[in-house]
Amino acid sequence: MSLIDALGYEVRPQAGLRRRFSELATNDVMSALIAKTAMPLDRLVLKGTAGRSTATAIMAGFPVLWLTTTGAKSKQPREVPLLGIPTPSRNLAVLGTNFGGDRSPAWVHNLIAHPEVVAEWRGNEAGVTAVQLPSEDQEPIWRTAIAAYPNYASYRRKAAHRTICVFELRPAG
Repeated sequence: MSLIDALGYEVRPQAGLRRRFSELATNDVMSALIAKTAMPLDRLVLKGTAGRSTATAIMAGFPVLWLTTTGAKSKQPREVPLLGIPTPSRNLAVLGTNFGGDRSPAWVHNLIAHPEVVAEWRGNEAGVTAVQLPSEDQEPIWRTAIAAYPNYASYRRKAAHRTICVFELRPAG
């Protein structure tokens, strides 16, 4: 069974105000603000909605996937909200863009050190293995990501000085 099927995960096209919000989020000021506030807001809304939604899902219409990783150095559980990008094999991919920042996000280092993680969406959980994709397998993921969320093109451009890691989340076992 694919990860999309196991979680019931779905990505719907953006429309109306949600699309406009995403367009506004591509400028440098908004992108920096979102980078600093998205995770705390997502946690707050997730708690307030008993796990049914996040701030990102409400404002932009994106299905936020929660990954529980193991800290590369601390070995402690770490939760991170990410947009899962459907893959051709009906699994999900995550892209270490860090909003186009100078460095890879911490969760990338966690996945490299400890690829066995738990993915959760709307109360459905699945054990997964994060497999770092070679560059030749990433382009279809990037096309899907940019079609779903055009900001990924901006993030990719801003982070062109570094390697952006792309992982496919595959059901464990």
